[in-house]
Amino acid sequence: MLFLDYLPAESKFYKSGWYVVYHVKNPQTKKLQRKLIRVNRIENPIQRKRFIQKLIVEINSKLQTGWNPFIEQEAPRAYTKLVDALDIYLRAKKKEFSSKDSIRTYQSQVEILKTYIIEIAKKPDILVISFDNYEVKGYMDYVYNVRDIGGCTFNNYKHKCITIWNWFIENLYCKANPFLIISSKMEKTKTRQIIDNETRKKIKDYLAKNNDYEFLSMILLCFHGFIRPKEICNLIPEYFNLGKKIIFLPAKITKNKKDRVVTLTDELLECLSKLNIDKIAKNLYVFSEKFKPGKKLINSRDVAKRWDKLRKELNLPIEFQFYSLKDSGIVQKLQDGISAIDVRDQAGHSSLEQTNQYAKYANPEGSEQIKNRSSEF
Repeated sequence: MLFLDYLPAESKFYKSGWYVVYHVKNPQTKKLQRKLIRVNRIENPIQRKRFIQKLIVEINSKLQTGWNPFIEQEAPRAYTKLVDALDIYLRAKKKEFSSKDSIRTYQSQVEILKTYIIEIAKKPDILVISFDNYEVKGYMDYVYNVRDIGGCTFNNYKHKCITIWNWFIENLYCKANPFLIISSKMEKTKTRQIIDNETRKKIKDYLAKNNDYEFLSMILLCFHGFIRPKEICNLIPEYFNLGKKIIFLPAKITKNKKDRVVTLTDELLECLSKLNIDKIAKNLYVFSEKFKPGKKLINSRDVAKRWDKLRKELNLPIEFQFYSLKDSGIVQKLQDGISAIDVRDQAGHSSLEQTNQYAKYANPEGSEQIKNRSSEF
């Protein structure tokens, strides 16, 4: 067979070790030029032979379709197995981030993709360079249709993968990001589950009766202070100024990485006073194991587990999640006539528009003032 633009890939052994060698026409010189891919990193001779064979098939298949690495400006690490590159990416992220929650997010996305590659697509040896637009479309169709996720989760998957491939580009595994071709899905408007007054009183009375003021304080911090579970777990005594009725949340523990001052209501202040925060050692977290003061930083999932237990004890609907307390608190503050600006600052919202999303829940039956105080035409 006559090859005008390339010579097929084959294995070669030189003094420096094993290589896969092929020739392809350089568009600038118009001559065939040799390309070498070193495969010595695989020590086991049987595994190395199998990898070489698959790599040769992969390269020749691409050459037959007109692929030219000189035109594509192929990345030096493009012939790494994708699953191996994903493992390398994850190790890099573990060094970069100390937060277990951040690592868990990256690890989850990598594991989902690896599971698809190995078990669904059945291509455990696919190379980074071969995971092209077609493969990406197959993966995203799988997560949307088979895993049956919603638009919001689909978009999160897409953006996480874009982040991974941007890292691949930066670290010379590829030259382009194939996930950029994927269109985002429509996202449903968030349905906020508001916990009614009667249920809130039921929760408060139950915890007070059992002298569980630690967890009641955490609940009120979320309801009145709009403090997120992860932020609550990071609270230490020096952040509290009960005399001024405030808590200072430094940027290092907030979601938006900005300082925030949280104003305490009388109800919240009364509950916190039972914890004797002023007597807790400065090097301890206010809520540690069993939500008592301690040195261990607990995970926000521990809060969710305790909430689930409470919900079952009181036979509350599953729709009432711990995070529903924050939504319920914001709605209640707006119903109480507190300005949207003050609510925005308490919640750490980026804009009034974000706060105003709660307004429709604050007046589900319309405005009484407009009904009763509006002038005639």
